[in-house]
Amino acid sequence: MVLQNLLIKDFRQKHPKMTYRQIGQLTGIQLTRVFRIFNGAPMKLNEWEAFQKLTNPKNESSERQEVMELAEKVISKLSSNGINDVKFFLGRKLQLINQRVTL
Repeated sequence: MVLQNLLIKDFRQKHPKMTYRQIGQLTGIQLTRVFRIFNGAPMKLNEWEAFQKLTNPKNESSERQEVMELAEKVISKLSSNGINDVKFFLGRKLQLINQRVTL
């Protein structure tokens, strides 16, 4: 909840006059849900991501580059078991993405 509160605080600092209705339209979150989030209800991951994008917009290609650089650093320092764990996680993530696409 601490991270959620920090995200909401940052969002409010960057968009101080935005109404709940405007926030809902920008994020794709229903108006009543936006109200509940701003009054302490825990966020879902997709809601977190929507607020994060509005609070800290980044260039998509720079994000991809950051991930690739981080992956190279991790690979150079992990044991073979650690590398297998990362491979498993990435494979599982890909499976979940493919399941959403086919549904």
